[in-house]
Amino acid sequence: MGVVYKYVIYVAFLICFTLSGVAQDSLAVANVLEKSKATYFTKRDSSLFYAKQAVDWASVNNDKWQQAWGLKMIGVYYQLGLSYDSAFQYFSSSLELFEEEEDKLEVGKSYLSMAQVRLEQGVFDEALTYNLQAESFFKEIGHQAFLNRVLDAIAQVHSMTGNHEMALPYFQRALYLTKLRNDTANLGVANSNLATVFTYLEMADSAEHYFEESWQWLALTQNYRTLGASYNTLGNLKKSEGDLQAAETHYTDAQRIFEEHNIAIGLMEVYLNQGVLMDTLGRNADAIEKYEASLALAKESGNRQLPVLASQRLKLAYAKAGDFRKAFELSLINDTLKADYMDVEKQKTIATLQTQFETKEKEQQIALQELQIQEQAVKLSRNRILIWAFIIGFVMAVVIVLLLVNRNKKEKALLEQQTQLKLREAEINAVISSQEKERKRFARDLHDGFGQLISVLKLNIDRLRDTDIKANAIRHEVFESGEEVIGEMYAELRNICFDLMPQTLVKHGLEPALKEFGARINTTNKVQCEVMVFLEQKRFSELAEISLFRITQEWINNVLKYSDAQNITIQLTQEDQELTVTVEDDGAGFDPQVFYNGKGNGWKNIQTRVKQIMGEFYIDSRMGMAGTMVTINVPQVAKVQIPISTD
Repeated sequence: MGVVYKYVIYVAFLICFTLSGVAQDSLAVANVLEKSKATYFTKRDSSLFYAKQAVDWASVNNDKWQQAWGLKMIGVYYQLGLSYDSAFQYFSSSLELFEEEEDKLEVGKSYLSMAQVRLEQGVFDEALTYNLQAESFFKEIGHQAFLNRVLDAIAQVHSMTGNHEMALPYFQRALYLTKLRNDTANLGVANSNLATVFTYLEMADSAEHYFEESWQWLALTQNYRTLGASYNTLGNLKKSEGDLQAAETHYTDAQRIFEEHNIAIGLMEVYLNQGVLMDTLGRNADAIEKYEASLALAKESGNRQLPVLASQRLKLAYAKAGDFRKAFELSLINDTLKADYMDVEKQKTIATLQTQFETKEKEQQIALQELQIQEQAVKLSRNRILIWAFIIGFVMAVVIVLLLVNRNKKEKALLEQQTQLKLREAEINAVISSQEKERKRFARDLHDGFGQLISVLKLNIDRLRDTDIKANAIRHEVFESGEEVIGEMYAELRNICFDLMPQTLVKHGLEPALKEFGARINTTNKVQCEVMVFLEQKRFSELAEISLFRITQEWINNVLKYSDAQNITIQLTQEDQELTVTVEDDGAGFDPQVFYNGKGNGWKNIQTRVKQIMGEFYIDSRMGMAGTMVTINVPQVAKVQIPISTD
């Protein structure tokens, strides 16, 4: 359906464009510019078509800014096709229009594009000059992203002129800024550039490390040009280490990437490197084939270095094969190339031949386009019928898709509802289980504590019935013993009532309740508990106070039971409408996932209470490290006025 939809849109656009000979508005120009940008790397011819269209429409509209962008995209087309002179000309024209529009960012980017063209041509002095001009504009407007690209470009100039030690700090600074900005789009390029410099500096471990770092980002951003170049450079590194098999593998990977994506500048370099490797392996015929391919591409590109290297290698390969006539011809070509990459007259001759070739090629393209237009005119009437059929089919497909999406949403909602019911059921079971556990504990405390104290009190009372006990001293002793037992019973009753529901919490609020809880812990003389409170108000909603107290109580019981802590700190703070409780201890740390995934009811009880007050619960602890901190945040705590009881 996606292919059909694209075809329908394309045909509709073609019809509108064919029937309309008038100027388009700025939005239409912007649309074709975006298409040119989106296709310049994968569909270069389409990108060129859209860019020229943008230039024509923008010229009619007298929109210099959009016209400049169209010229810039045409320059990108010629740069990727290795037609550097044409690329430089279009970038220069684009620069002039951006300067008229006083767009400093685009002026700086244009200088950067011109510097890159000169760099790829091997004209390093001009490349450095244009980079410095770009740098001044980016510094003026404070654009860090493109300042980073300037650093990369300056480093490349130093590296390509053999000054790799000077290039290294520029590349390192560029990588640092890229990571600092979290610029994932350029992380692959930055790592790859640094790896290449380390290769030239013969620091193999560092080079391989940064190559491995670069590959995932280059593949993610579909930067196949740099990805192929990385494999090519890694092949050089492996060859220098003597691992020829690995070198051949990396060269093959680079060749595959460059061929799949029609990247000529990468192909001519990898062909040359493969030829050198074939020479080393004694495969002379394969070496000649690679050198020829590299030399042909280098001549077409106008590159000034690779033809010298390729012709030199090719001369030696033909001599090794016994073809001395060919070797002599290559020797003459090589000598000529070395003489400042051919004299002026030969450059003019080559330029003339190149112009004739391009003119003939364009004439063939025009003839082919005219033939295609005629064929399209014949098919136009039939296509109209197909367009309507496709539109109807597309609408039906959209309706079906919407129905399916709606059905999937309902099924997903039902599944989520069932999951929530199961979670709610688990929470209820946990609460019931916890309640039963508490009831058993209270029953045990009553039986063990009160039962024993009542038995002692009963024995004391029975002594009063003994006829032999008549002395007042003995009766007074029985009275004091009974009074002491009643005091212990009262203390035991207060402890049980505190566990059930502290009256301090009900009458006076969370702050006094936590302080009383801490004081009870301190009476054990086993753990020192400190309670610190910083509140803007004294009372909160009943649900918030009870829930926070119970969560704190539940957690500290776990600390006392498992962590072997000596000190516990409870801190209660309020900021704006957020209430926060933190509990810190110096006991043994643990993996929080063990607590979350445990089979007990502790986490389920805490989770249930946290949900009731729409709070958040965090555990900060590590296995093998002392200390644990728990934080409970409750947002939007409602202010309530609860009178403080004087009972």
